[in-house]
Amino acid sequence: MYETRIAGWRTWPVRLAALAALILVPLWYRLPDQPIVFAAYYPTRFLLFIPLIITCVLYILLGFPGIRALAVYKPRAGWAFMLLGLAIWMYASASWAFRSEADPALAVGTAIQFAVVAVYAIAIASVRLPSEWAAAALIFGLLWNALLAGQQAALQQAVGGIWGALGEFPIAVSQPRISVVQADGMRWLRPYGLLPHPNMLAGFFVAALSAAGAWLTHPDWRRWLLGVIAAVCGLWALLLTFSRGAFLSLATAGVLLLLLLRFTGRWNRQLALGTVAVAIVGVAFAISYYPYLLARAGVGAETTEQYSAGERAELTDTAIQVIGEAPIVGVGAGNLPWRAAFILNERDTDVQGNYPHNAWLTVWGELGLVGVLLLGGAVFSALISAATMIHAAPADAAYRGALLAGFVGLCVVGMFEYYPVTLMQFQTLWWALAAVALAPANVYVLDS
Repeated sequence: MYETRIAGWRTWPVRLAALAALILVPLWYRLPDQPIVFAAYYPTRFLLFIPLIITCVLYILLGFPGIRALAVYKPRAGWAFMLLGLAIWMYASASWAFRSEADPALAVGTAIQFAVVAVYAIAIASVRLPSEWAAAALIFGLLWNALLAGQQAALQQAVGGIWGALGEFPIAVSQPRISVVQADGMRWLRPYGLLPHPNMLAGFFVAALSAAGAWLTHPDWRRWLLGVIAAVCGLWALLLTFSRGAFLSLATAGVLLLLLLRFTGRWNRQLALGTVAVAIVGVAFAISYYPYLLARAGVGAETTEQYSAGERAELTDTAIQVIGEAPIVGVGAGNLPWRAAFILNERDTDVQGNYPHNAWLTVWGELGLVGVLLLGGAVFSALISAATMIHAAPADAAYRGALLAGFVGLCVVGMFEYYPVTLMQFQTLWWALAAVALAPANVYVLDS
């Protein structure tokens, strides 16, 4: 392996900016005015965009520290190549996009968003953002989001105050077209956190709960206790979202994490006690909210669930039609909802144009088979590289395993939702989890 020891000062600015971005992932906050230094594309007004672009610029200005050591392992180099290739393909799609004449900035802005995320992920893998830092940032987010979700569920409306200043949406159970679960004539508002939909909040909880799993094995009882508190509070908050896809993805991530902890020799008494506590919370929630859980499972004939299932089926059918129109190159980055809207308007349906609730259909519809192959290659390369590093880096294997479990959890979420491949917050989260898990092990070995 290529090894040249240099001073670590080149990595610290990149690491700190990258950590700030991870902390801001569960915020939807958009700046009131367009920053003068940014072009007027949709993603550039998000607060999250600032630490993302700072991370990328610092990484470039400091000479791409760690890039050669990152690329020496071929699957890891393939991961970086696929990510950058996907960003370039998105940009190229602006030339043939559905709305290339009416709104050319749509595809370009989408490509810029993903390009920044891709460089961000490569940067934090190159400079070896410590897995403990990444897990701590997610656990911090888990705690305050669990608090906010609990407040929203208790009040059945927005909390306001500091949360309102941070961008909380004006939600209330009585609002039309709000996300609720209904059973026996009773409506229950699903918490949003500071995100546009409860399913998105649930997706963040899946990743953050996976990160908290690493602390359940910690020998320091104070760290262990904080991990248990975060896990039980976060699980209760996730369950309050009633996100079916997130339930399945959390179960998948949890089983994978236990297997990885077993593989790395991290099974201990602390993990057993923490797992029991989490299981008790799950059972208590099921007993307390079983009518709503049955409604979400499709038992009964609640109109809200019927409409949700019908809308998903309609959007899936529309996406398949769009794929049939341009199976190889797609309709252009960011253009699928527009093409879907035209099709749905011709069908005279109440369903509004949007992405299908499946990440792979979304990518296929917008970027064609080429985009699917690039994304699939990036995911596969990330899994292989992360698994290799978990085996090769026993010092932080528990943290890497927890982050890999979160990455896989969001892969499962992508079977039921589109936001891991369309929204900047979750593109950042998804690929950051992979980047930290697959990064080279030696934080002191960098390129000169």
